Parts: sequence; C-alpha cells; structure tokens
Amino acid sequence: MFVKLVIATLLFFTAYISIGCEGENEEIQTESLHEERPFSDIKTPWDISTPEHHGFKSEDFDKFINKIKKDTYVSGLVIVKDGTKIKEYYLNHNRYKHEQYSVTKSIIGLLVGIAIDEGYIDSVNQKLKEFFPEINEYNSSIANITIEDLLLMRSGVEWNEWEVELDKRDEQGQYKNDWFRMVEKKDSLKFYSDRPLIHEPGEKWVYNSGDSHVLMKILKQETGKKPLVFAKENLFEPLNIDSSNVEWDTAEDGINMGGSGIRMHTKDLAKIGYLILNNGEYREKQVVSNNWIEKTINSKLKIENKDRYRFNKPFQNVSFGYHWWIFNIPEKDLEFIAANGSYGQGIFIFPDYNLIMAVNSTPMNLEHSDVVLRLCLEIVQILNNEV
Repeated sequence: MFVKLVIATLLFFTAYISIGCEGENEEIQTESLHEERPFSDIKTPWDISTPEHHGFKSEDFDKFINKIKKDTYVSGLVIVKDGTKIKEYYLNHNRYKHEQYSVTKSIIGLLVGIAIDEGYIDSVNQKLKEFFPEINEYNSSIANITIEDLLLMRSGVEWNEWEVELDKRDEQGQYKNDWFRMVEKKDSLKFYSDRPLIHEPGEKWVYNSGDSHVLMKILKQETGKKPLVFAKENLFEPLNIDSSNVEWDTAEDGINMGGSGIRMHTKDLAKIGYLILNNGEYREKQVVSNNWIEKTINSKLKIENKDRYRFNKPFQNVSFGYHWWIFNIPEKDLEFIAANGSYGQGIFIFPDYNLIMAVNSTPMNLEHSDVVLRLCLEIVQILNNEV
C-alpha cells in the first residue's frame, strides 16, 4: 500500500512539474527577495548574523538566492557560517516538512552511533547472526555480515535498486526495485536474506537501501523502541528539534523505513549538519561521540565501479562513509560531506569553511539532485570571493 502511494505521488508531481514548470519559474523570477525573518520561534545553536560580519557581501548571496528562485525548484535553504545563520530562504515563505528520501540514511548512521555510545549495541563488528539467529535458517551465507558492512553498504547481497525505475514491474507484476519490494514484506528480514550473496561481505560497495532497513531492525530490537521514538529522545530532542515537526513512514513490517521516509524542516536539517561539523556536540552536550563522527567520515569507501557515474562531473570522485557521502573535487581543492536525497534534498557540510548548507526541493526528478550539488560549487565561489 505504501509503495502504491509513493508511486502515485511521484507520478502526480512529475506531471505537475512538467506542465507547470515554465510558468512557475516565471512567477519566481518576478518575486522580490524574501526578507530575513527572525528565528525567534526556532531554538538553534547559532545566532543570526550577516554576510558582512564574515567578510562577504550580502549582494552576492542575494544574487545566489535570485538564481535559485529562477533556475531551480529549491523550496528551502539555510546557510550557517561560523555558528551563525547568515542566509535563509523559503519559496513563498513556506516552512513545511519535506520528504527527505535518502537523507534518511544519514540520520540512521547517527542513530547507530548513538546506540553504540549508549551501550545498546556493542560495536560495528557485531554480525547479523548475533542479532537474528534465524538468519542461519534463512541464508547462512549472510550471517557474518557486520554492522559496519551495512553502514558502508558492502554487505555483498545481490540488490537491484539504482538500475531500475521506481515503478517498473516484471512479468509477474512484482516491482523490479528491490527496495520497493522489501518495504511491502511483513517479514522483510527473510526477503533480504533470500537475496544471494554475490560478493564476500566487506569486499565491494553496492547501493542498498535494504542494508539501511536491516540497521533499523537492529535498532528496534536492541533499544526496545521504534527508531522514530529512539531518534526523538536521543537525537531530535537534544537538538531542540520539535518532535511534532518530524514524521517517519513505517514499512509493512512495522519498522520505520530505512531507505527513505523521514520528513523534516530545512532548519532542522541544518542542526543535523551542525553535529557533523561540530564533532557531535550541541550546546556543550555531546549528542553523539566525537569518535563516531570521525569514523563516519574516515571509514569511507571510495566508489570505484560504475555507480559513481550516477553523479555527473565533477562529482564522480566520491566516497561513502557511515551512511554519509564524501565528495572530493581536486581541481577546486574542495572536499565536503553530504546527506544526499534523490530529488534535491540535502545537508552539505564544508569543514574548511566552517559552513553548513541545508536544502529542500519540491521536484520529483532525479536530475535536480545534480542541480543542488552544483549549488555547493556556487556557494564556495562566494566564499572564495570568486563571483
């Protein structure tokens, strides 16, 4: 049922955008710059500042926002520099919750770290058979997959997700996309276990939302709480994120979805980015350990196979950490960390510039993810005074 709803939503918005795109952009072009609005209703770790305070020109950021209005479907943007918010933009002043798609995975990566910090899980070296003894009955060949294998998407399980369109079905009427098939199963672990092992665990990276969902099942089992409840208590509330502003879809197995499904405000995404930039600390409280943040970024696998070509140049020099992306652009002397959603949602962290950019978008086409990645290059040009 959930998958049918997602497909219907995707098709509706795709049709809406293809019909209304030109007119919508014309309206955006004539819209005046949004005024800076006070954050008095939002508890954040940063104060409000101006670009000038950091040695930049407001007019450069205004041009950046104007271009976003004219050429993109970005509907929410928050930029935080040196711990202060220097720019905020919302299409039509709309601050609604957005579906985050695969940004969800990066939040899961943090939740696993918190569960280890709090002693619910012993270490990333624990194997599936330690959590699910029935794995040996389902498929003993995957029993030795570790939590770290799942975090790095190197489980070795055969998985067909990136190579097929969302709504494509086979001759039997089954979805070809393994992630869509998994969320429809009441026994999702058995579905995952029925996949053959085509690489030894730890050997090769393959994009796999099933790995993410198995992590969610481990979180549920070991903490005794639904992942959304655990997240609210241990991640969102410490960040002063209003729990009523977070929603998380549930799969047929009763677990909050691992591959996608969380909905959040743009301003709250910036707080998640702040944790990565600030070594897991928020207002002198260690929400997730510095050790976990270091592992998240440094335990990365460089993506060498054809999957890197899902990203356009110059973003093909990419690695995958504990459910976070690390992009390196040598010709720009630039490296940044990202939680990256399929349709232009993202949290982008630039450690060398002490900057966070959180973005939400409204389209339902994969090309817009590339559009948003290119905004990262444009914001760096402003920071380098190259505009």
